[in-house]
Amino acid sequence: MYAVVAIGLMVVVPAASVAIEFLLAQGAPYLPLLIGKWFTFWGIGARLLLAGVNQAIRPGFTAQHIFKITDQAAESIVTELGFANVAFGLIGLLSLPFPTPFLTAAAVAGGLFLLLDGILHMRSQDRSRNETIALVTDLVIPVATIIYLAGEFLRRAPG
Repeated sequence: MYAVVAIGLMVVVPAASVAIEFLLAQGAPYLPLLIGKWFTFWGIGARLLLAGVNQAIRPGFTAQHIFKITDQAAESIVTELGFANVAFGLIGLLSLPFPTPFLTAAAVAGGLFLLLDGILHMRSQDRSRNETIALVTDLVIPVATIIYLAGEFLRRAPG
């Protein structure tokens, strides 16, 4: 179930959303903006909010199945991680109805968080299946946010 949710929310659904909006758009939509919009909404917003709620309610799952920690003392740290993920997720979700104040902020903060998280998973010598899924999906979002941010920089650059 973890794999379906992670891959679905961080790869499949955002890519499908980009494709659908691109195909249905009147005129030529700006592709970096579509990538930023949908990968931020789904990969940062929906995914991190869902992960955060799960971590806050069931910290033992993340502790045991992602970090391979069986000590119950780790659960309070995972719960705090869950609260941070809820905050990132909410900003990502708000980026769809309110892009001006939230899209770039969510893309930068959420993209950086997931990039660093993915790098942390890379360092693990004996990754579990779930940690490997987390590693791969965590690195998709930073790539998408870099495409969006680079596109916005180029679009807004003078001259």
